[in-house]
Amino acid sequence: MLVIVDPDSGRTELRDGVITSFAWLSDTQVAYCARRVEGAIQRRVVCRRRLDGRQAELVAAFAQQLADHYSWQEHWAPSGQFVIFVEPALGGRFQAVNVAEASTRAVGRSGVYDCGVAWFADSNRALCVSKGVGSNGVYEVILLESGTGGVVDHSNEFQEMFGDRSPRLEPASTADSEYALVNCVVGGGYLVQPDPWRVIPLGQLLGAKPLLHKGSSNGLWLFQLPVPGCVGVLPTGNEEDSPIKYAAEYSGERVLALFESRGCWAVSPNGGMVATVGEGQRVELRDLGKWWISLIQP
Repeated sequence: MLVIVDPDSGRTELRDGVITSFAWLSDTQVAYCARRVEGAIQRRVVCRRRLDGRQAELVAAFAQQLADHYSWQEHWAPSGQFVIFVEPALGGRFQAVNVAEASTRAVGRSGVYDCGVAWFADSNRALCVSKGVGSNGVYEVILLESGTGGVVDHSNEFQEMFGDRSPRLEPASTADSEYALVNCVVGGGYLVQPDPWRVIPLGQLLGAKPLLHKGSSNGLWLFQLPVPGCVGVLPTGNEEDSPIKYAAEYSGERVLALFESRGCWAVSPNGGMVATVGEGQRVELRDLGKWWISLIQP
């Protein structure tokens, strides 16, 4: 069950099997994936529904499977208009569902499992990473143009750069849709521009900065900040060991301490505020100001 609470109209409950993920299409409409189970059989569906309506509209339904296996991952575009996943989850193929047009496109090889999808902030592209079931560890990496369905294969470039580094593809790109973020056990964080292919080893460039003393062999890891030209940095690659969060420009030339938090935190969409959880589980709001001016302006 998906519960949506509006301060004015109250509570809306959406019931459809087991709702596994959802995204907002507008202030009055949501899209969601659901797992419908009947006895020993399950089926994945994608639906959309207006909050003032009673019936959900079916966008896509996939083949029935045995219900004893369940490890689904679904990756929604920031706009909510597209969702990507491997179907079936183990040994399937990437499926790109266009919610607005109620259409589905299969991309990439069959017989794979999901290693991550990074949507670019404008929702126009997604970098999809998978491995073959029972393979020798070779990645398949495709750049999908969500509107046109065009595909560019970057498997060779990705494998050459990250094949032995245990890469983790972060789900969100930089705010300006320039780079995907790849964090690695060996080498830390990288900025990846898929087309044309270009990789900036930002974690290694920042490792020489006195401000960012590396306290872990994992190196410096990157996370998204909602400001074009900037990216967030964890000094050790471990959230618990990195209370101070930093911001850096893409070249690695400038870096500054942004805020400190030992619990949950979230930066506001305009980048000017951060919410942190402090003592007694109290939420605290802090004004960060226009910190990015010192980074992105010479």
